[in-house]
Amino acid sequence: LTGSVDTTVKLWSTTQAMVAFNDELEKSESQQRENSARLVQGQCAYSEMVCERTFQGSPNPSEFLCIACLERGKAFVTGSKDCVARLWIVATGECVREFISHSGPVSSVAAVNQATILTGSH
Repeated sequence: LTGSVDTTVKLWSTTQAMVAFNDELEKSESQQRENSARLVQGQCAYSEMVCERTFQGSPNPSEFLCIACLERGKAFVTGSKDCVARLWIVATGECVREFISHSGPVSSVAAVNQATILTGSH
């Protein structure tokens, strides 16, 4: 999962990227340095990653600042610039709950267990 100031959260398929990463680990140190230099210059060696789903806040999208996975990847919680933490269901793509209690942007979220979420703001 990645979140962005473009008001979206994206779910990525990493199967092919992990194969590429494991292949990279098997290369010599000089080959790894060469590939790292290319990545710094903006060329992504792991282009096999595919965006499977895009989530967007409703009804007023806001920039996402943080994300935490819950329920073994079945749900996730986001913190955003609009001072709200949101609970999302991956399978349906819907936001099922908004936690409105902060007076500042929600800059950190964490899953303590399957029933408890911590949020923080600055």
